[in-house]
Amino acid sequence: MAPTISNTADPIRSIRLIVTRLVILIAVFYAALFVAVALFAAPYAAENKPIVLQVFDPSLPSFHMADFAGVMGTMAYLLVAVLISPCVWKLTKRSAQCADFAVSVYVVHFLLTWYTDERGVPKDGAFYGVLVLCGVVSSVLSERLAMREEMAEISLDRFVASKSKQGGRANGSDSCTSDANAMRIEIV
Repeated sequence: MAPTISNTADPIRSIRLIVTRLVILIAVFYAALFVAVALFAAPYAAENKPIVLQVFDPSLPSFHMADFAGVMGTMAYLLVAVLISPCVWKLTKRSAQCADFAVSVYVVHFLLTWYTDERGVPKDGAFYGVLVLCGVVSSVLSERLAMREEMAEISLDRFVASKSKQGGRANGSDSCTSDANAMRIEIV
């Protein structure tokens, strides 16, 4: 007897898949952030703290040009936002989920920063500005990549061919429809 395939969605499997993707994305985010902070911000930091503490330091990103280490920290965060965008796209495979996953990474980073900082909730406005900016950049870039792939997968040749055949059968002639082979639509 052949096994039966259920058409109902398995909510436990869906939750596991979402959590697994999010954990992978957070691991990629922190790996890239550790490398970026080590290369950009750590050489210019006033205190000689370990890189792990610098990553979770809410005062690292700064928009003040006098604080060169803060500006380099901001650049590290922006570089990571650009670098994880293809990862978000590859893990989600759908443009509707890209923003959810990208923003979730930065929410988790905020929560971990809040947990590891001995001062409590971060009070530096630049930290929040950088997180929001990076979340937007990562969301937009990953959605752009996903939309590009989704649009490239749509084949309009079959649609045009089926319309011309339907029009020919309904009218008895092909006078109103154009030849499907003559019509080519390319999506760039």
